[in-house]
Amino acid sequence: MTWKEPLVDAAAGAAYLAVDKTTVYRLAASGALASVALGRRSLRFRPGDVEAFLATRTRTAAAASGRAERLLSGASRRSRRTPQNELATGARSSVHAKQESSRARPHARRR
Repeated sequence: MTWKEPLVDAAAGAAYLAVDKTTVYRLAASGALASVALGRRSLRFRPGDVEAFLATRTRTAAAASGRAERLLSGASRRSRRTPQNELATGARSSVHAKQESSRARPHARRR
């Protein structure tokens, strides 16, 4: 029997993926990241499985370029309110309306 590579714990997998250890456990629980159960509460990971997970999640430049172009051009999926739009249309956000209404009413005194 030959040993291929040692198993790593969640902390090492998290360091390689640059995420929190909890995220690694969550990925293992969902089945997205292959894991080896050692006992009831101990999980270990094959370095090859961690690398394979990362390879499946890596976006190519062509797939990500559409989003980058939209961000650089200033276009977005949703129309967002900007202060200029609010001033031009006279629209107020609900936060502003609540602040103004609370200023108009005196607060009730507590006994």
